[in-house]
Amino acid sequence: VSASNAASYAAWSFSEDFTHGIPGWVSYPLAQDQGYDPSIYTSVVAGKPSLVRDVIEEGQRTLQVGMQQPLAFRITPQSVIHLRYSLELGGVAGPVTLTVGATSGERYVFTLPTTAGEHVVAITGAQLRVPAAGANAETLVLEALAKGSLRGAHNRVIVSEVKIDAERPTAVAIASPTLAGRADADTEVADTVVHAIDGRLHLQLKDTNTGAEIHLFDGSGKSIVGGNIDGESVSLGTNPTPGLWRAQIKPGAAENDFRFLVMGDVPAHPRVMLTKERLEQLRTEMPSDALANTIHTQAVALAAQMTYNAKAGDSIELLPKESLLTGLTIYSRLLDLYGNAVVMNALDYRLRNSPQSLDAAKRALLVVAQWPTWTPPWFAAHGLHTYYQTGIFSQRLAFGYDLIADELTPQEKEKIATAFYEKSIAPTIQEYYENERMPLFSSNHEAHSVGGAIGLCAAVYGDVPEWDAKFAPAMGKLVVLYEGLLHGLFPGDGSEAEPAGYQDFAMEGMSMGAAALYQMGIHPKGMDDMMQSYWWPHYAEYKPGYVLDTGDFSGPLLARSGFAWMVEQSDDATLRAFYDADGVRNLEHFFAQKTTTRSSPDIYDLTCCTRPAAAVPTVAASKLFPLRGSAALRSGWQDGATVISLRVGPWFNHQHADEGSFQLAAHGEVLIGEAGYSDYYNDLHYQDYFTQAEGHNTVLVDGDAFSHAGYESDAWKSFSRHPVMTQFLLGGGVDYLS
Repeated sequence: VSASNAASYAAWSFSEDFTHGIPGWVSYPLAQDQGYDPSIYTSVVAGKPSLVRDVIEEGQRTLQVGMQQPLAFRITPQSVIHLRYSLELGGVAGPVTLTVGATSGERYVFTLPTTAGEHVVAITGAQLRVPAAGANAETLVLEALAKGSLRGAHNRVIVSEVKIDAERPTAVAIASPTLAGRADADTEVADTVVHAIDGRLHLQLKDTNTGAEIHLFDGSGKSIVGGNIDGESVSLGTNPTPGLWRAQIKPGAAENDFRFLVMGDVPAHPRVMLTKERLEQLRTEMPSDALANTIHTQAVALAAQMTYNAKAGDSIELLPKESLLTGLTIYSRLLDLYGNAVVMNALDYRLRNSPQSLDAAKRALLVVAQWPTWTPPWFAAHGLHTYYQTGIFSQRLAFGYDLIADELTPQEKEKIATAFYEKSIAPTIQEYYENERMPLFSSNHEAHSVGGAIGLCAAVYGDVPEWDAKFAPAMGKLVVLYEGLLHGLFPGDGSEAEPAGYQDFAMEGMSMGAAALYQMGIHPKGMDDMMQSYWWPHYAEYKPGYVLDTGDFSGPLLARSGFAWMVEQSDDATLRAFYDADGVRNLEHFFAQKTTTRSSPDIYDLTCCTRPAAAVPTVAASKLFPLRGSAALRSGWQDGATVISLRVGPWFNHQHADEGSFQLAAHGEVLIGEAGYSDYYNDLHYQDYFTQAEGHNTVLVDGDAFSHAGYESDAWKSFSRHPVMTQFLLGGGVDYLS
């Protein structure tokens, strides 16, 4: 819901009791890894479903224990925020505050009681010192400071109830279509689909006397049609293009927006990652059937390892709820075995017409469809619903199903599609759309989950009778999430907002989603930023396959499968050269894992490359990436060039507390590096050394190893405090940056 400057406001209430998971709240300060943040979870505390922020003392002089939620509303002096919370701090409680951040950048702060035990408070806008004219709120932050905790002590802020009485812009009531969204979200999606061949959006207002106007925008944002609402449907114009359209309704001063999905004709299988033409190329253009033989060998080996036992999935439910790490290796192996077996046997069938491989792929799909879940129970026990490995598994199932769908009976398609929806698509929507678990859209976890779910929806399009009623509304929400990822992961300066290794990893899920959407004629907004995101790792590469980057990254960037689909879609010769940096182009080498430095060749490499590489143009030697907060200063593009990598900027996912840090490489060797890579699941010093300023080339304030902690992102104007690059001069033989 949005409003013009002249919009009127109506009373609005919001409440949350934490019975359905983590509803849009994130850690404050922002977690080092948004995807895996065990410090924030839901639990039943003193008989009440509660949201818990649980921070372990690692040596900080002052510990920040907070939580943050993006929430758009109009706050006035008369508004009231009701809060039920308790504190369990291991040290002396410092100030405990509730802050309302406004779109103007202002922070309105109220100091709360700090004693142990439960507190029930009602804070008015007047107590927050909100001006009489009101303010547009964008986020809430609840934070407690603790000093003197013992090392290893738990410090908890527990919230069991949040209620807000405030205002939002007046909105017109819509009778149909039904709009799906959360009360605190500003994006609603029609729970229906419009087929391009029909070309009309069925729309009915509850009050037909409002004199409302409607404007329609196609999936690219182009204005298509506008006018008064007359009757119960609106034309989409001539030859409407598939995509996630936007309807903007204006009755008087109010403005009401929602999104709706327009679908084109059902493409023939295959239509998820590969096309019929690409399969023919793979079958005929590899010398001596090398690729087909390699895939056949792997297909036979994987099929022999499977037991085709529906009970195997029961072991996932038996994993402990108390720990994610216990049993994680076994879980991963199970999903990898069946997922890769489906892929390789489906490929083998399409490349060699092997009936044994078709049978293996079909049986494996039907078996995993019977598993009770594809996600470990730790997630549900902590208010979550899915996992990135579920997303990767979904991508492989979508890929394999798409290749053999024409050989499945209607009953088999129905069983498999039901499992796709219940075990991957619906949990992904609940996690990321309904609960807004990652409001920053900043993690490879979400990229894999959303990309996998889109692949599944596309795979069964037209295959099951309930697609319009069940899968189409899901697809609309998934495209909203995908566009959110395009904005959150790709800031628009030629980078991705994660370390280089995680970028390649995220790009696999993003490529699955993009490939499936493109083959259905849907081109999400923001794709250009993704297609240009390779420039940062390209500039920071100091020898083939090795990049000077910060955060959770160790240097090697050998497996670039995540970029393959982008390369195939683009004529960008520099992107192609970046993808080909290790000099290996033959797919049979990838899948045989011979004579290649790529660490993990994958299905995405099958999409590329159908064109010969072109000459690479000359570009400037040094470049700033200010939206990411990175800079690469190079002596040139020759082998052995000197490369300096610097980090100054906002929070990004998997970042370290390393503002102002630098690294230096020359002649293919790192001369000034960092403390090195650490396993954040197992290393006892990951939190207190490897991620802190002390493990990087930067300054400490008062000798405090944690003096760089707590800087913010650019997602909210009111909470965007971080160092910035202020002056620079690049070129002419000298690079200068401050």
